[in-house]
Amino acid sequence: DGTDILINTLEGRQKLKNMEANPLVTVTIISGTDFFDWVEIRGRVMSIESGEAATAHIDKLSEQYFGGPFGGPRSPRVILRINPERVVEHNP
Repeated sequence: DGTDILINTLEGRQKLKNMEANPLVTVTIISGTDFFDWVEIRGRVMSIESGEAATAHIDKLSEQYFGGPFGGPRSPRVILRINPERVVEHNP
């Protein structure tokens, strides 16, 4: 969202339970063309939002990346808001 990392996932997933127990997380983004090219972001889950906001968020992401509304299951979703604290890049 410009400052934080937003991750949308299904309620009840193990990763959500893990983050509720320990909010320290690492997100790794790997290049689609070179798996030696990556960014690791370490941070803390600051909030977990559910309900209509999370459903609207997954629809917005689907529209942005796939050109249409989310076609997956309409199970309850959550948005994890992660505040980055450290960024490590690897670009050989």
